[in-house]
Amino acid sequence: MIGPLEIVILLVIILLVTGLYRKLPALGRSAGTGARVGGEKAREFADRTAPKAKELAGKATAKGSEVGAKVSDRIDPAAIGRKAGEGMREVRDVRAEFKGMLDPPAKGDKAPAAKPEATEADAPADGVDGDQA
Repeated sequence: MIGPLEIVILLVIILLVTGLYRKLPALGRSAGTGARVGGEKAREFADRTAPKAKELAGKATAKGSEVGAKVSDRIDPAAIGRKAGEGMREVRDVRAEFKGMLDPPAKGDKAPAAKPEATEADAPADGVDGDQA
């Protein structure tokens, strides 16, 4: 299996044989320029989107939403978790209220219904009939 050291040695030999070692400074310059331009574009994008993000966060807090709570100009994930937990508790409470309304009443809560006719399935398990005693 070829290790990293062997790969480096092969690359050095290829660079020497083909003469590409002369182009390494230009390659490094272009990589540095690309990284610098990419960083500038990222900063420009962040500067362009920051006012809109602040505006949206301001609207969220103006509506009474605590989800957009900020800590040092950043959104606080703990506040989002707390708000989600409160919502889940509210949902559980509402579900519990409706569950009581939708469930049939317990057997002891209503008047006993008419006794159904006896069937073979209702016969005593020991084979003794209650009428013949």
